[in-house]
Amino acid sequence: MLDALLKSIPAPLSHPSPWVTGAAIIVGLLFWSIGGKFSRGMLTLAMVAIGAFVGLRIPRWFGWGIDGAAVGVFGALVLGLAGYFLHRTWIAFSLATLCAIWAGIAVWIALGRPIEWSWPAFTRSGTAADLPAQIWEGFPPELRRNLPLAVGSGLAFGLLFVLLWPRLGRALLFSLLGLTFIVAIGLPGIVAHQPAWLANVPPDWRTQVGILGGLVLLGTVIQWLLIRREEPERSHVRIPADKTEPRQPSKPSVTLKPASVAPSRDSARSSERLPVPPDAGPHPLTSESPQADDRTQTSPPAQSLKPE
Repeated sequence: MLDALLKSIPAPLSHPSPWVTGAAIIVGLLFWSIGGKFSRGMLTLAMVAIGAFVGLRIPRWFGWGIDGAAVGVFGALVLGLAGYFLHRTWIAFSLATLCAIWAGIAVWIALGRPIEWSWPAFTRSGTAADLPAQIWEGFPPELRRNLPLAVGSGLAFGLLFVLLWPRLGRALLFSLLGLTFIVAIGLPGIVAHQPAWLANVPPDWRTQVGILGGLVLLGTVIQWLLIRREEPERSHVRIPADKTEPRQPSKPSVTLKPASVAPSRDSARSSERLPVPPDAGPHPLTSESPQADDRTQTSPPAQSLKPE
């Protein structure tokens, strides 16, 4: 399988220098181990570089009579802002693209035939839209029938994976990206400068696929743990209670007053004044004090005793 991968690598990358090989391996290892932790910053810088690179060459590709520096600055600014604020969207797009590339390579190798294809030469006279057409026409006929299904499946898998598990998708992206750097740039340099290093690799393609899959899984687990530690769940973050719970309005103190008791019939009757004759003095039962006793009210009137 490694031989087939080496044949599919473009010619400019097939014979890198030792310095380029070492740099590619180091960058790949960094992506594979801790890339997901610094994904937003690296993605923003990468989008700025891509915007400047493409913007400088767009006027020459399309024959515009404007300065490429202005277009490069504008492209770097726009793509940099898009990479920073649309971080998850670009993560999903990048993972889908990588999965589509690896799915196409897997289908290509699974056909069991030697790869007889070379990258087309892009001339300045052609437009940018001619390059995809030239690449597609250079594929073998059998690959044209199976490649769209594999690429579409890879795209769908990458997009859905990031939508369902954003952090795990970020970890998978950089693990796969680091391994892609090592295989695409580091492996040709190792074959060119240190071919004895690959003598210990098992020749069976199933074992090689298992090793690559294990490396991707290991890098994903390592980065997922780092991302989870760096960005804990919101439910695990302790927030002071005075910032989350609004103060309850103080309830007014209620003073309980004794319920007024309705006067009984006896007390009502006792409070009534008895009829007094006009020539008589104050009735002894009619007391001016409101706190008259029931016994006083019910006692018979006092009579004066005169000797006969």
